[in-house]
Amino acid sequence: MKTSMDISEERTNTERIGEKCEQFTDGRDSYKVNSLKQSAINGGAEIKKLCLVRILMIMHCVLACWRVVVAKNDAWFWFLCGLNLLIIAEGCLSNKREQHNIVLKILYRWRPCIAIYLITVLPNIWLLQIHRYNVAVASMDDVDITYTQSTAVVSTTGHYDGTNGTFTTTPGTLESFVSTILSLEDSTWIVVIQDIMIYILLFAVWLLDNVSHDLLSHQLIAFLASASDIMELYALFDESAVQEDFTVTCVVLGVWTVSFVQFVPVLHKTSLNNTIQDSSMIMDLRDSHTRGPWEIAECFAAILLQDGPFLCVRLFVVIELQLVSYSLVFFLIKNLLTLGLLSYRIIGLCIKHKSFTGQRQETI
Repeated sequence: MKTSMDISEERTNTERIGEKCEQFTDGRDSYKVNSLKQSAINGGAEIKKLCLVRILMIMHCVLACWRVVVAKNDAWFWFLCGLNLLIIAEGCLSNKREQHNIVLKILYRWRPCIAIYLITVLPNIWLLQIHRYNVAVASMDDVDITYTQSTAVVSTTGHYDGTNGTFTTTPGTLESFVSTILSLEDSTWIVVIQDIMIYILLFAVWLLDNVSHDLLSHQLIAFLASASDIMELYALFDESAVQEDFTVTCVVLGVWTVSFVQFVPVLHKTSLNNTIQDSSMIMDLRDSHTRGPWEIAECFAAILLQDGPFLCVRLFVVIELQLVSYSLVFFLIKNLLTLGLLSYRIIGLCIKHKSFTGQRQETI
């Protein structure tokens, strides 16, 4: 038989257990609420980044399309702006990637926004460069075809000189600046559009890649070095022998275009949750082992998409067209050294992968 004291003690213990359960439940609820708030804040920041990058891409595509219309003097080329709908559609789909885990895994293996952006803006650069070729050939044949330049009405402000009683006019500062910008030649506009495209690509990689800060900084530095080489290759069109040959023009444009493919795939090991870390030596070795294939793929991409084709084009220009300049020789040597270093790195990674596999088999 239980006494009244035992019954009261059991009630007290039950009440204590109930209070602890309530505290635990409240703690879990508060943790869930805080997690939801943090995810909402992160989601809002991601949406802002997504919108900012897409707006910059669309503005640049409209600028490039406008320049094609001005150069060709044909309003029908405004239809190229319709490709911006692809950027908008991709942005809407990317906004829902957190709700679709399968799409999320695919998006972290490549950058669809950069791929669509390149599809949208590169045709404009091709049209502008082919227009430069047509103008160069026409000038060789003494045909009256010149660069089509936009005209701007410059407003003037009057100024009365009381000394000699004359009234002089001077262009407004803002209108004069706009007129100077609009009157640039097509060759200058092509370089400007190309440079803006390079910086937008780097900006997109910086904002959209979900990697650690160390890896992101290393990746941006590598991309910036690649971008300088890409921009220098386009400088070959400053040579009349390249600009006036349609086959060479298409080859240089093709190699230059293919080099941008390296910005599309994510050739490094990413993690959807960077908050979980393990400092043990075994995990470090395992991570080093798993990063090996991605680093090898990155090296092969640089060889096949940039340094290899660039070296062939520059050798052709030097040997066949007999064009020699300081920058051309410098980047030719740079491509040779880069190919050697990348090959050396691939061999080192393969040896490291083989030794790790042998150690793992011995351990088993």
